[in-house]
Amino acid sequence: MDHSAMKQPGRARRIFKGFAVLAMLGVLGIAALLGSLWLERRTEITLPTPTGPFVVGRAIYDWTDDTKLDTLAPVPGTKRELLVWVWYASAAVRSVAVDEYLPAPMRTVTGPAGGPLRLLTRDLAKVHGHSIREADLSPEQRSYPVVIMRGGASAAVWSYWPRIWPVTVTSSSA
Repeated sequence: MDHSAMKQPGRARRIFKGFAVLAMLGVLGIAALLGSLWLERRTEITLPTPTGPFVVGRAIYDWTDDTKLDTLAPVPGTKRELLVWVWYASAAVRSVAVDEYLPAPMRTVTGPAGGPLRLLTRDLAKVHGHSIREADLSPEQRSYPVVIMRGGASAAVWSYWPRIWPVTVTSSSA
């Protein structure tokens, strides 16, 4: 009697069970990843509080140059437009209500990523900063440092805040 022929079905069954277990673990891993991304997206987050003596003010400007056309705009004949965010040392007191991290009208225009990509981005309505909208400039110093950052490469202006924040905190403590 050939024992090797009898061992073949048992070995094939073990290999099949091994692949089935690996497939189930893969599905569970993907489900856990998607679940944690979903929870992360819905989590409220507050940026670190500035440690310097000034409250951070923020102004948002939408400037249009009526003398120049934007040759890269999707609609021909569009005037050149520049969205400017300015963070500065303000005279406001810390008890004043803070501005939204990304104002609601801008969240509506930009909209979240669609489909499964939505899980890879944070819901910006759940992010809370510490800047005050249109607060008066602090009169405590004659001048303050200026940092100019130019947006580009499809980066949204609010994605620069993590780069600006340490400079704001450091310069406001000087």
